[in-house]
Amino acid sequence: MEKLEKAIENKKNNLLFYSPYNFLRHKDEEQIRKIVIPQLLDKNVEIISVKDEVFFIVEYLKWDSQYFGIDSYKLINILYNRDDFQLVDEAIQEFIHLFFYEGKKKYCFTEVPSEDILVLQGLSKNGFRLVETRLTYYNDNIQKFDNKRFEVGFANTTHIENLSYTAQIARNEYDRIHADFYFPKQMADAYLATYVAESIKGFADIVMIPSEYGNEPFAFLTAKHCKETEEIMGEKISKMVLSAVAPQRKGWYYKLISEMTYHFKELGIKTAFMNTQTTNRAVFRTWEKLGYNLGYTTHILVYST
Repeated sequence: MEKLEKAIENKKNNLLFYSPYNFLRHKDEEQIRKIVIPQLLDKNVEIISVKDEVFFIVEYLKWDSQYFGIDSYKLINILYNRDDFQLVDEAIQEFIHLFFYEGKKKYCFTEVPSEDILVLQGLSKNGFRLVETRLTYYNDNIQKFDNKRFEVGFANTTHIENLSYTAQIARNEYDRIHADFYFPKQMADAYLATYVAESIKGFADIVMIPSEYGNEPFAFLTAKHCKETEEIMGEKISKMVLSAVAPQRKGWYYKLISEMTYHFKELGIKTAFMNTQTTNRAVFRTWEKLGYNLGYTTHILVYST
């Protein structure tokens, strides 16, 4: 434990960038202490020590494992006692040998901020493949948001069939699942359809749709409230998660983002954020028009056997 604590302290300058809220620059130290470090020491994660001074923090993904039929994991972080590339490189080699080649097929992805350059280079050198580069945009002035209004409503179970279909025909070819050759396109599409259905059933806090088309909205936007931020840091923050707009509802993406921002405003939320890929130029132009700014960049890498 002492060596792990030393590794956490050594990597403190980079740990902030692993917080999903690292755009809150006035909360830097608090985010590390109250959000990032507890995640590293959570009882549900596995801590794998290599060379007695490099620590791999791994989370088993139960839902993904059952859905895809392969043991699935997220590599949350790699902590090291010395800023030494040779140490990190050799430790990653040993981790791959220990973790992936024990007789069972495994799939593991990790989200690494651009700032953690040693980890990015070490993973890339040792066979982790890049599948997505992700941008996070945020607006920390929601209470002053002002724009034209549009007619929207909220999805219920009668919309599942339509919205599941919408998610598949308006897929983003560059998201983690679709961009990874490991998953057949049909499986990636089915994953989206399942995600939308579960969101409507309660996985998401909000599933917003155009209200004028009855049970055929052909457009949606989901969102979740980040309850931990209010409990831990005293700030109300929400995240827009998944969206899709079919060709017959062209123009509704802008309207849904605008109306979701208004909905957050009505709920007293101060800050909202969302992710997209660097390839999605039209999306971040839309966000910028609505007052959202670039917060940070991360890279999604995968290793599978």
